[in-house]
Amino acid sequence: MLEEIPDNIKTDNIYKRSGQWCIHNGDIISGLKYFLKAKEYNLILKEFEKNSINLVIDRNPRYILEVFKCIP
Repeated sequence: MLEEIPDNIKTDNIYKRSGQWCIHNGDIISGLKYFLKAKEYNLILKEFEKNSINLVIDRNPRYILEVFKCIP
């Protein structure tokens, strides 16, 4: 797991890239989870500017509220 990654590799960068990959492949919820782990709040907010986010919000309203609670 990520706990076993050498110290010279930044886990935040891995989380960010994982989030980008998930979103690029249509898994918005997983992408948002990775962005939260990476503290990439601007990338999260950028996703909410897209028209396609409406479907995600409609299907996962509670999770979306939790996401916004985590953004400082």
